[in-house]
Amino acid sequence: MRRWGSILLAIALIAAVCVWIFGQDEPVEFTYRCKDLAVSTTDDPRVFRFATTVDAIGSEPLSVEYNFGDDVVERVTWSEPNKSDGSSHRTAPHPHPYASPGSYKVQARVAFSLEDGSYRIVTSSGCQETIKVV
Repeated sequence: MRRWGSILLAIALIAAVCVWIFGQDEPVEFTYRCKDLAVSTTDDPRVFRFATTVDAIGSEPLSVEYNFGDDVVERVTWSEPNKSDGSSHRTAPHPHPYASPGSYKVQARVAFSLEDGSYRIVTSSGCQETIKVV
């Protein structure tokens, strides 16, 4: 009888270890990265267009905040449908006029909503450009 008790205890212990090892939830990995700030010119040499590309896995881009380097900061709501499938997302080009010639450092910061309910605001060196207005 004692032998059966030891065997049952061993089986219960093995089962508990298996549940502990295999029952662990996989950690959720989120990707939310400001990948690129594209700058394009227009027919007007003082008006530039800005578009931002991001990577998003387990997250959705919500908005882009552009600091145009001339004391103007604008927040643009993300205009394309948000997807959490790992693809890159790009904003529509956003125009900005500059009042005077000069060199301006432009930075984009992107707000993301993560699947766990949290929010992040990020930028990167790829989301910064220096432009020259003539």
